Amino acid sequence: MCEVIWICLYLWSLSGVFGTEFMPVKEGDSVNLPVNLTDHQRKHGISWKFGARGYLIAELSRGDGKVKTYEDQADGRFRDRLTLDQTGSLIITNITANDSGLYEVTNTSTNAKLNTFNITVHDHLSSVSSAWTFRIFYIIIPCAAAVGFLLVTALLIFRIRRKPKQSCIDKSPAVDDYAVPDYAVDKDDDENLYYINK
Repeated sequence: MCEVIWICLYLWSLSGVFGTEFMPVKEGDSVNLPVNLTDHQRKHGISWKFGARGYLIAELSRGDGKVKTYEDQADGRFRDRLTLDQTGSLIITNITANDSGLYEVTNTSTNAKLNTFNITVHDHLSSVSSAWTFRIFYIIIPCAAAVGFLLVTALLIFRIRRKPKQSCIDKSPAVDDYAVPDYAVDKDDDENLYYINK
C-alpha cells in the first residue's frame, strides 16, 4: 500500500515538470503555439489564457467554431497581434518582452487543461546568454530536482523494505552474552582452582 502512495506522489510531481513547453523567442519575431485539436475538442471549444491572473486572450467557440480574440485584455498588450486559427493554434506577431509568461489553453466546457507554454522573450543581443539561462533554469534545474526526488524515494523505499527484515532476526542471546568465569573448579578437589588462560 505504501509503495502505491509513493508511486502516485512521484507521478503527480512529474506532471509539473513535463506538462509545460518552454519556448525561448527573439523579440520582434512571431511565435506559433500549436494545439492539435480533435473533432470532439473542437466541438466543445477552447480558450487561451495568459499570465498568472489568467487573462482570456482568445477563444474558439463551442459548436460554431467562431474565433474571438480579446486583444484589450492584459492591459491591451496584444492589440492587433493575435491570430487564432481553426486548429486552435495561437499566433502572436511582433512579440515583445512584455509577452513573456505562461500561455494556457483549456477546453471551454470541461475547463480541462490541454497544454501550457512558457514563453521567454529576449532581445537579439542577448540571445546567447538567454539560451544558456534557458537551459539552466528550465532544463537542468528541473532535471536535477527530478533526480533528487528519485534518489530520496529510492532511499525511503530501501529503508522501509529493510525494517521488517531487522525485526525478524532471532533475538536469542549470543554466546558472548553469557558470563564465562576465568577459573574452573575441579569436582574432586574443592580447594584447588584452575585458572583458564584467555
